[in-house]
Order: sequence, then C-alpha cells, then structure tokens
Amino acid sequence: MIETSSQLLWTLLALGLFCSVQAVRDLRRRNYPMAALAALCVLLILLVPVQTHAVKVDFPAPPSR
Repeated sequence: MIETSSQLLWTLLALGLFCSVQAVRDLRRRNYPMAALAALCVLLILLVPVQTHAVKVDFPAPPSR
C-alpha cells in the first residue's frame, strides 16, 4: 500500500501535469485569462509542501590544529 505522503505527492504531480496541459491548450486557443489561471494553479500546486522522509547526516568535525 502507498503511504499517505507519497500518495499525496503523486496526486499533486498528476494535478500539476493536468493544469499545465490545460494552460498550454488555452494559450493555443488564445484564451489568455484561463491560461493564466491554469498557470497560476500549476505554480500553487508545485509550491505545496509535502512531508518527506528526510535524512540528517552529521559529519565529524575536522581536527583542530
């Protein structure tokens, strides 16, 4: 089973891809307000923080001279 954060990540990526395709489609149709809204949605989706598994690595301090 997929973890919740991973599932959220893939859902947001799919939604971002959909919105970017809609933005390109609207640009080609010269529907600029809708293209701008779709591009704004893509930016907002990509800026949503998703909790991931972070690994912290502590390096030993260099020897003092």
